[in-house]
Amino acid sequence: MNTPIQLSDAEFKIMQVLWEHSPQTMAQITQALYHETAWTKNTVITLLKRMIAKNTVSVDETVYPKTYMPLVERKALARQETKSLLGRLFK
Repeated sequence: MNTPIQLSDAEFKIMQVLWEHSPQTMAQITQALYHETAWTKNTVITLLKRMIAKNTVSVDETVYPKTYMPLVERKALARQETKSLLGRLFK
């Protein structure tokens, strides 16, 4: 992995939903996170657009409604976060 993956806590919540089951629609993602976050569909749309720009999520626009899938594997992100944490702790 050449470029570090930069995900906010909010984006990470969406990734967790997508890792559990993909592809998912924006409505399905919103519903899965609503009890924890109370996010509206507009919030989820904004986050998904950011994630698409970061190349961490892909969108299939050939189906209706659009569906979203993770482009980053959970293991790869976990490995990166572990290295980052160890680097900060032990310099």
